[in-house]
Amino acid sequence: MKPYALPAANESGTRSVPRHCAASELADGPPARLGLQRLLTAQEIAELFGVSRAWVLAHANGNRRPRLPSVKLGKVVRFESGAVERFLGECAR
Repeated sequence: MKPYALPAANESGTRSVPRHCAASELADGPPARLGLQRLLTAQEIAELFGVSRAWVLAHANGNRRPRLPSVKLGKVVRFESGAVERFLGECAR
């Protein structure tokens, strides 16, 4: 497995970054220096909240309020743990 590396700068001094990353480049997880974390699934959020997966997805896609912040990757919906914690803080009474 080759280590993750930023592309070299071109003649104008800017970096040519692809629109997507190959899965093989990030197979061991993202580099720590980017501050990325593992994204949670709808099922994991449902278990944390004690609700159904359908409830989570309805609040994530905006059909229900309050809107649960999510990241859509094609057909897949994922959740950042920090955004979920902020959501819970905003909903606390």
